[in-house]
Amino acid sequence: MAGEATQPKPSPEEVIERLQRAFPLAFTDPPKPLQTGVHKLIRADPPPLLDGVNNTTLSKSIGRWVRQDAYLKAIRSREPRCDLEGRPVAEITDEDVQEATRILRHRERRRYHFRKKRTRSKAQPRTLSNHGRPP
Repeated sequence: MAGEATQPKPSPEEVIERLQRAFPLAFTDPPKPLQTGVHKLIRADPPPLLDGVNNTTLSKSIGRWVRQDAYLKAIRSREPRCDLEGRPVAEITDEDVQEATRILRHRERRRYHFRKKRTRSKAQPRTLSNHGRPP
């Protein structure tokens, strides 16, 4: 409709905050593993706090939640998966642990190389050639 203001799409961070308020026993700090397919359960019966959140934004937000290091560490430590009420519903599989470990190792290697590169570049002053550009 002409002249009708549209609500801006909530950011993934805002959706996560809403999920934490709607399901405080599932979206905890520190995070604990969620049951597989939790996004389908939320979509099937969304709480009022998620009004205005489309399926894509919800999926992206939950994806961001389950990819954070703290969540992956909970998977790696084999904390049981919980439902939206915070009740344990499933055990973590060996494949889950292997994948979480792989991702965390990859991230740590990237951080290590980034820190090493930054330290090396700070230790070596840049010199300029006759043309005013780095060599």
